[in-house]
Amino acid sequence: PHGREQYRLFNTHFDEYLYAADFNDKGDRRRIFTWRPGTPVNQGVWKLEDKGEKGVQIYNVKQKEYLYASSTTPYDKDRRHVYTWRPGDAGKKFLWRIRD
Repeated sequence: PHGREQYRLFNTHFDEYLYAADFNDKGDRRRIFTWRPGTPVNQGVWKLEDKGEKGVQIYNVKQKEYLYASSTTPYDKDRRHVYTWRPGDAGKKFLWRIRD
């Protein structure tokens, strides 16, 4: 944990931290990347907001935005892009489940 109820999300295969870039992508969304140098960045601090049986919302503390899976920009038939949404919470595509 990074402070109370704040986390850094780390990819163990690539040894990289998940973060929300300082620049936006086409208006109301912000790109999500992993940080290769391995040193945590302040854009990579996230809060997990429990929504009960629905799941959790993942909130970027620096950008003040929620992580979501895009329904309008699939990468291909098996994958989709992930962004943060600049205007705030916008429904079901913002809900995540954390599994083992």
